Amino acid sequence: MFSELMEQIRADMVPPAVLRSAARGQLSLPPHEMLEVLVELRTHYQVGRTAQETLYQWPDESVLEVCANPDTAVPVLQYFFVARGARRNILRAVAANPNLPDEFMRHAATGGSDAMLRDLLDLERVRNSSLLLRNMLVNHNASDETRMEAQRWLGRFTGSEGDSASDIGESEEEIAAYFAAFRDQIDAEEGLSFELTNSTPGEEDDLDHAYSDMKSKERIAALALARQGKAGDDERISTLQKIAKMSVGDRIRLAMRGSRDERLILIRDRSKVVSLSVLESPKLNETEMEAIAAMTSVQEAVLRAIATKRRFMKHYGVVRALVTNPRTPLEVGMPLVGHLLTIDLQYLTRNKNVNETIRKIAFNMFRQRTQKKKD
Repeated sequence: MFSELMEQIRADMVPPAVLRSAARGQLSLPPHEMLEVLVELRTHYQVGRTAQETLYQWPDESVLEVCANPDTAVPVLQYFFVARGARRNILRAVAANPNLPDEFMRHAATGGSDAMLRDLLDLERVRNSSLLLRNMLVNHNASDETRMEAQRWLGRFTGSEGDSASDIGESEEEIAAYFAAFRDQIDAEEGLSFELTNSTPGEEDDLDHAYSDMKSKERIAALALARQGKAGDDERISTLQKIAKMSVGDRIRLAMRGSRDERLILIRDRSKVVSLSVLESPKLNETEMEAIAAMTSVQEAVLRAIATKRRFMKHYGVVRALVTNPRTPLEVGMPLVGHLLTIDLQYLTRNKNVNETIRKIAFNMFRQRTQKKKD
């Protein structure tokens, strides 16, 4: 029986000739069982290299069928998720297989590439998991567009943003309080036009591209209007264009009572008094704050301000996002490392995007915790 064969392989009791045939994929087994044998043998001290070469050469068509098979073993699914996850059809087949553990999916959502996250968001399994969607919000590989889409799906779990009379009244009170507290800064920046804060080079997302396109079109339109000597038609405009036409005061009001998408744009406003006003919105919830805390395209002042919000710092996802965000100031991130779970400390030790000091602190804490368990 197949289970007996696997036990013999693990106990290193298989005859050498059979072992060599197995490593070449030449046993008379169904594909999903043959691949399970190969995944087991890829670390074998004698035939591991042969097994790895066989796995590498295994045709995609067969891999796709195996990954979609509900009888396929978990180690096989995990292997192909990592080894061939860049191939969209295989990634989707593996992720959709109910045998793939949620814990493995969690690590993919937390550390996968932006392209992988976009593919995962097409899966019903991911859209129906608030945990996986929250993990995507703190993934530093995720573009702001991807986070916004994850945020929209999370809206089904956290409720809609319809404005009741009490909501409007609360917003007006918050706006009045903010204007009173920051009157001097608002007056000083009132004439400041809207500009996005810069993303890290090479990490520009669709919002950056849309903003760049909008600025280019505005320059072209301005030239055309100057030649024609007349104003253009007031057509339907995008959210970015609407925001670009607003004063600092109007942008603050929008930050306080606007939609999620508008807040995720305004949090990147180069005007500090505008971006910080987003954090005072009564509509802001924990999942949004997670997404903001994970952004590498916001000002450091925003990340510092998040760390002072006691209501949100009680939420573990916000703390984790701040610690793992390479843009978070060192003096903000260091005291938070000790609040991470052991599994996240382990991930942090391998995260080369964060400050080396943060990584060393995480490594020492992870070693201390694992040593205590052994003792």
